[in-house]
Amino acid sequence: MVMSRLQITIVALVIAVAGGGLVWLIMPRTPADRPVDAAPAGSQGIGDRRQQAKEFLGEKREYDLKGGQEMRPRW
Repeated sequence: MVMSRLQITIVALVIAVAGGGLVWLIMPRTPADRPVDAAPAGSQGIGDRRQQAKEFLGEKREYDLKGGQEMRPRW
């Protein structure tokens, strides 16, 4: 059976994509030298980060919903 250059290229691409997908599925998602639940060095707790975000972005809980503009479709 003689294969054309296009067929060989397609087969090679399919093999490469399948191999890449297999490697992606088999490889671990986290580094093996660090436990999954350990925090990275120099990280802050979630409470500290949330507090910093509130201070930086501000926190407006009450919104004026009276009046406003009519919503119209864009067409």
